[in-house]
Amino acid sequence: MKKIFALLLAAVMCFSLVACGGGEKGNADKITEESPATSITEESPFTNIAVGDEVIFGNYNGDIKWIVLDVQEDHAVLLCKTAIAPKSNYSVDVKWHTSEMLSHMSMLAGRMFTDEQKNQTMHPILDGEESKGYMFLLNSEEVDTYMPGEDNEWRLAMATETAIKDGVKVYENAMGTGAYCNWILRDGAWVGGQRGNAGKIVNTTEQKYGYGIRPAIWVSIP
Repeated sequence: MKKIFALLLAAVMCFSLVACGGGEKGNADKITEESPATSITEESPFTNIAVGDEVIFGNYNGDIKWIVLDVQEDHAVLLCKTAIAPKSNYSVDVKWHTSEMLSHMSMLAGRMFTDEQKNQTMHPILDGEESKGYMFLLNSEEVDTYMPGEDNEWRLAMATETAIKDGVKVYENAMGTGAYCNWILRDGAWVGGQRGNAGKIVNTTEQKYGYGIRPAIWVSIP
């Protein structure tokens, strides 16, 4: 009888040890599954971009959409898809690095980008001088290079509602499917938005106030 009782007691003790060991293993698995040792980081919006891509970057009365015009080894050139503000009375027919327009666009950049986003942009070299701004305007040569041909759809820019309210004049296209605006270039020319001049680069020193500002930026790419 004593032998039977001893055997039963040994069996119970073995069972308890197995159960305890299994419980520890189960808890370890649960901790591993619920607490992975990983960190989440926000991916750059410019990772693996290509010419023609559209990228959301910055905010100015809503998200800002950019068209990728060029991609180099360490940077890309982006053009705002819409005109976001009126030209107003800021001069662009002088050296860019000393122009009122550059100062105005630096002010706009302060409203469009966070400090972290500014750190992702480059300081473009324009007119032989280093620009201190985060945004610039294309010139006629760059429009021809990045958007060759007057029928290039990238040349047509719609204006935001805020820009229209602030004075940007828009023109309905021939199909009646959109309202486009003239947008100013840094060499004093402008790209047409109305039917007769749609997509054309118009070289003129005449300064009008119905033009839109369509900024460009250089951004560092991973």
